Amino acid sequence: MEITGIQAAHSRGFTGKSALVAVLDTGFNSEHVELYGQFAGFFNAFTGSELAADAADVDGHGTHVAGIIAAKANNYMGVGYAPDTKLLGVRIGDANGQLSVSTEQTAAAFRWSREKGADFINNSWGTRGVYASTYTATQIESALGPMLSEFRTGAQNDVIYIWANGNEGSDKQPGLYAALPQLFPELKGNWVAVANIDSSTGRLHSSSQRCGDAREWCISAPGTEISAPAITGDDYYAVLTGTSMAAPAVTGALAVLKDAFPMLSNEAIVTRLFFTANKSGVYSDASLYGQGLMDVDQASLPLGPMSLVGSTGQIAPLSMTTMRLGGAFGDSNPLQGVQVMALDIQGAGFMTDLGGVVQTRTYRHDLAAATDRLAKQAPRQVSAGHGMTLTFSHSGVDGNVTDNMVMGFTGNGGLTSRFGLVSNVDVLARRL
Repeated sequence: MEITGIQAAHSRGFTGKSALVAVLDTGFNSEHVELYGQFAGFFNAFTGSELAADAADVDGHGTHVAGIIAAKANNYMGVGYAPDTKLLGVRIGDANGQLSVSTEQTAAAFRWSREKGADFINNSWGTRGVYASTYTATQIESALGPMLSEFRTGAQNDVIYIWANGNEGSDKQPGLYAALPQLFPELKGNWVAVANIDSSTGRLHSSSQRCGDAREWCISAPGTEISAPAITGDDYYAVLTGTSMAAPAVTGALAVLKDAFPMLSNEAIVTRLFFTANKSGVYSDASLYGQGLMDVDQASLPLGPMSLVGSTGQIAPLSMTTMRLGGAFGDSNPLQGVQVMALDIQGAGFMTDLGGVVQTRTYRHDLAAATDRLAKQAPRQVSAGHGMTLTFSHSGVDGNVTDNMVMGFTGNGGLTSRFGLVSNVDVLARRL
């Protein structure tokens, strides 16, 4: 997790509170200490049951994936990417742990998730050896018609689908589901494919299928030797590797950004995660890493210059916004500490201190005129010897008694030097 910047987002208070995440997988141990109370609903794609018992996990894969997303932040064993998000547990695994649901049953699982209000749907599963490039759109439409219909409906309702690329090796293209927008471009804005980064090397894991043909909607995240809840006991953990572990890392990150920017659409949040991903060094190779290594720290910071929005909708760049206060305020800044909402270039809101736009009063000094103002009363003169005369004047300004004074030296040849001592620079200045 440390290479993703998620801790920085957590430190800003963003933990997934505003998001609802559906997980389609083998089932779930909802009694695990990390997951108890984290589920908002359950669905068994085989029977249509919404009972927690009918969504139980017999394999362990789904429990592990759910923990990566939403394990609680209450112990030393680790924390999910979005510990305060709520989950919808959708079981698509049979009694043997195999994903044997029909196309119609799978479509029903996606439909149930959408109707329950899921923002993001995690899919750490796919088809081995099946690639979008080997089929036509017509062939896939014929085979997956009910699912594609639901995907289109979901996209129209701002649902985001996150997919594991697959684990057949870095020389392979993403699996069919991860690459579906290659054949159905209308899904692109709502699709995220995920490759697996080995955190110990910072590079694509040798088992991970590359972003390849899905590079426009693919991102990379840690999925190697990930510890998360297991089904062997309510306080047991397992360490697993694969794009199945990388996908929920991205899903959790999206939930965190949903918490940070509830005013943005889910599609805009995906765009933000892609835009801010680390594209330097090895991550510049889009054929492997797609949009790069996700960086939740950068994604949760302002993008570009900030703007203030007026009550009538007018937009003023924050860098060009200044406020001058009247003389009655003196040198004080009464707006210091007053928080207002400013927007970045994507329309994401950030609180900013309004005191920062208050312009400090500036002064224009005319030293000769200023010292003349101070020396209104007749000065006293003292011979300083060697042909030098000291002139001293101590007086009030504009009828006010102050600690201001002017001193001057006049030497041989008529050369004169004067300097003033003031208790308040305002008496010297003409304010702008």
